[in-house]
Amino acid sequence: MVGVPRTLLVCCLLLPLPALAARTTPADHPVALKLELGQQTAVVMPEPITKVIVAQDDKVLSVDYEGVYLFVLVKDSTYSGRLFVVLQSGKLQAVTFKIASPSDDIVSLVSTTTGKSAPPFSVGSMLRALRTQTALPGQQASEVPAPVPADTRVVLAATQAISVGGMIGMVVTVHNTQTVPVALDLRVGLASEPESSSVALSTWTWPPRLTLKAVAAEQELLPPDGQTRLYLVYQRRD
Repeated sequence: MVGVPRTLLVCCLLLPLPALAARTTPADHPVALKLELGQQTAVVMPEPITKVIVAQDDKVLSVDYEGVYLFVLVKDSTYSGRLFVVLQSGKLQAVTFKIASPSDDIVSLVSTTTGKSAPPFSVGSMLRALRTQTALPGQQASEVPAPVPADTRVVLAATQAISVGGMIGMVVTVHNTQTVPVALDLRVGLASEPESSSVALSTWTWPPRLTLKAVAAEQELLPPDGQTRLYLVYQRRD
């Protein structure tokens, strides 16, 4: 049995472990990855990934993603290429890669607008997102009471709501219970009396502590037993 000198053993234990090759790069430029053959490299995106677009050949390339993390692995030392990452906000992030040394282990994308807060969402942008069913960065499902129609000619069939900051977006399905067409009067907050022939939103009961900022409809004339969607934007009140 060969003994190991105590001083040598202590020196070995004190040797630092190799650290992962991590770096940061601006998020508003294409990312150039340096890969090691057969080893995964992780890229941390500034927001969740919804889709990765790449001409993938499983024999030479492996690509996967989860949340904000993108994983790239190359199996052929002669292979280099490019892929595109679609982020939750709709931004398209380009990523190029090749075998090179020293290779990357983790690459984090950082915003170059540090210190500047993003402009708040406008009422128009929220309304547009609701109508096009576009997800907004930071949006969350919201439990908000639906408005209550004062006119029995219509009923609300379904509602769903999202919140971004102090703004609430709601989609309401309105159903015509009549055997004749019914018109919706979308004007809210007007001093004039609404026409009795239409269903006036100004007579509805609205959720408390919210100010209605905008209303839009797929169609304002509901056919008999038909329905339409209302798009509502609220602002929270303190």
